[in-house]
Amino acid sequence: MIKHRIATLFVSTTDRCNLACRYCSAAAGPARKAALAPEIAERAVCQWLSDLEGNRATLVMTGGEPILWGLENLERVCRVATTEAGRRSIDLTIGIQSNGVLVDDDFINLLQRWRIEPGFSLDGPAHVHDVRRGNGAATLAVLKRLQARAVRFAIVSCLTPELANEIEDALEWFRRQGFLKIRVNPIGEATRVRRSERLSPDTLFNVKKAIYEHMQRHQEGAVHERNVGRQVKKFDQAFRGRTVVKEHCEQLKCGAGVHLACLDPDGSFNLCVEKSMRGGLGRAASLDRLPRARQEFWRNKKRWSHCSSCPANAICDHGCVAYHKMDFCKFEHECAANRMFWKYLVAERAPSLTRTHG
Repeated sequence: MIKHRIATLFVSTTDRCNLACRYCSAAAGPARKAALAPEIAERAVCQWLSDLEGNRATLVMTGGEPILWGLENLERVCRVATTEAGRRSIDLTIGIQSNGVLVDDDFINLLQRWRIEPGFSLDGPAHVHDVRRGNGAATLAVLKRLQARAVRFAIVSCLTPELANEIEDALEWFRRQGFLKIRVNPIGEATRVRRSERLSPDTLFNVKKAIYEHMQRHQEGAVHERNVGRQVKKFDQAFRGRTVVKEHCEQLKCGAGVHLACLDPDGSFNLCVEKSMRGGLGRAASLDRLPRARQEFWRNKKRWSHCSSCPANAICDHGCVAYHKMDFCKFEHECAANRMFWKYLVAERAPSLTRTHG
């Protein structure tokens, strides 16, 4: 038996989706038909937990839109995962990522029955969200139903030009709705995104600054945006001379295929859930073959040498390989924004940190 350290497994249930978002990194849509056989999903999840080296694991069901895979199939995976985790005394967290439009009472019951932690796509108020996705009013109504049922959830927002232009108002809107756990992700080089739609370094920095100032102003009552929150935490660690703790996706050489993997609809395994990463990337028939696929992927990928001497390296996420394919030119705008944000934090936080820990 070969043990592995893949603590996070994404299960890509289907490529089919009820929406056709231009910036979808999964290249999903209504015309896509690939779907994972439920019996393959059960076997793979059971084997993943059986061979896991460790006692904590996260299972995330995604797509496409996983609701279109069928609630019965989602139930089957939750059951086998919970049973195997219990048998091996593994602390298992189950998540699911959805656009929310198709949520009904049966799905909400499923979430509560298996204690699933859902994440939903919402790019802001309807007039912002609908420019790129549509169905904003329907998504908001679903989230309100979840709140009424005491279901805790997170929100993932794509940083569209529309959201960037109204970031202060959008944050206040999220706060008034009680949506306090969100993550604002740059679109990067996702599929179907025009190069002309890329945000400038100044715009990206101003978004970070607005989020930071919102969190400082409202404290516990603020919208807690995960990306900026982690950058601030890492800044404080670096300034105090402590070891900066970075997640696998934030490292120059990410943890794809080592700490996380994805089960694709065809039953094969991939290094990462981001399907824009797939060009030229070898797949593996089983988890124990992923190390070789990872080795092949990184064979011709070089680390960005200038990053090691950059002060902002401590807070930088270095850009998802899936989006940027280690092409610095594609990450340059975000890189510049991170350097600007580092300088801003030096001016804003360093004096108080010096007084407190000097």
